[in-house]
Amino acid sequence: MSKENAAFLPITVLFADYLFFYNRCDEYEKRKLRRIYALSIFLLLAVLSYAGIKPLLTHMNGYGHREFSLIERLLTEPRIVFFYLYLLAIPSDSLLNLNHDFPISKSITDPLQTIFAILGIVFFVVLAHLLRKKYSLLSFVIVWYLGNLVIESTIIPLELIFEHRTYLPGVLIFFSISFGIVYVTKNVLKKDKAILLTSLLLILYGNGTYLRNVIFRTPISTWLDVVQKSPNLARAHVNLGKAYTDYGRYTDAKAEYEMALKLKPDFTEALINLSKLNMNNLGMQEKALTLAKKAMSLNPKGIYGPGDLGEAYSKVGDYEKAEHYYSLAVKRVSFHMPAINNLGIVRIRLGKIDEAIRTFQYGIRIDPTYENVHLNLAKLYSNEERFSDAVQTLGHYLAINMNSKRSRALLKTIKQKAELAKPVEE
Repeated sequence: MSKENAAFLPITVLFADYLFFYNRCDEYEKRKLRRIYALSIFLLLAVLSYAGIKPLLTHMNGYGHREFSLIERLLTEPRIVFFYLYLLAIPSDSLLNLNHDFPISKSITDPLQTIFAILGIVFFVVLAHLLRKKYSLLSFVIVWYLGNLVIESTIIPLELIFEHRTYLPGVLIFFSISFGIVYVTKNVLKKDKAILLTSLLLILYGNGTYLRNVIFRTPISTWLDVVQKSPNLARAHVNLGKAYTDYGRYTDAKAEYEMALKLKPDFTEALINLSKLNMNNLGMQEKALTLAKKAMSLNPKGIYGPGDLGEAYSKVGDYEKAEHYYSLAVKRVSFHMPAINNLGIVRIRLGKIDEAIRTFQYGIRIDPTYENVHLNLAKLYSNEERFSDAVQTLGHYLAINMNSKRSRALLKTIKQKAELAKPVEE
């Protein structure tokens, strides 16, 4: 939850040290601390200079597949920062959502809340500066909240909004709320009223947690909630379709994928999932192939598209084209294990036994923990009556995963087959 936030940690530590210790030191100690601060900042700048701007430019390429630009993201995020605050204070079940469809700001006045949100951020930054001496804790709460959202809420083209991003930034917000409750109960309310207030808050928040747990009961209930709250979000319909597929509700899954494509006709993920559904569950192979071709045409340089198209061609029995696209998939992603495994299978069907063996061996070198390549190579060796190679292949895998029932069962079968294949001695 905080992998991106960790990049801001050094600055947070420096600011915390400045707020809580610097103003309590004498002049000599302050001079020492200023040197430490200067050295720390120098080291941070040195690290950034060494890394260069290439990683940042690489991230910027991500805007090519987003529905918003860098400017639109920067305009939208201040509104989201305040939306997070509202959810932290009032976590209403009607607003909590696993995947929000948040409206994008097109300019500082479209919508009008954009300019007020930007001014609000500026206000809090200035407030943190003004409070740094007399109310250092409150100042740090503001810096902690805004600072831990900087990485995920500025220029990097991540998703616009995810509620889990508030887990770390919200820690000191929760602390402030708790501190406020304690202060009110000690200085404003009598003990019995304070207990009543605290109990009421616990009941309200506890009930909210219970209601969310009901929604998170199953993947279907989770994504149904998202679809109800974000009906125009194509990804939500795709994820609901996946959940329906996993539970065997193929007609419902098909409807969700089609809805996603209605909302976003060029959504390759929806095309691929609908293709697989038609291929594996509905018996509509030609339809599946058409959808896979369309997905490939929309994103010809995509990473996983060739593998999906290879699978579609394999299902309709066109193994030469399947081999071509599986090979392309492996060329683009050398560790694409399903494509490697399927490429080996297709080559067996084409009668390219030696190439199939080399393909499975390559897969084992790439990922020794991927069981299917071991199983298929062992079966191939067995069919070629290379029983010792088959036993050795399964032995290598069982050394990694000795509890594999599939590998143990196949090993037993191959050993029995090897015994039967031995010549009878007269």
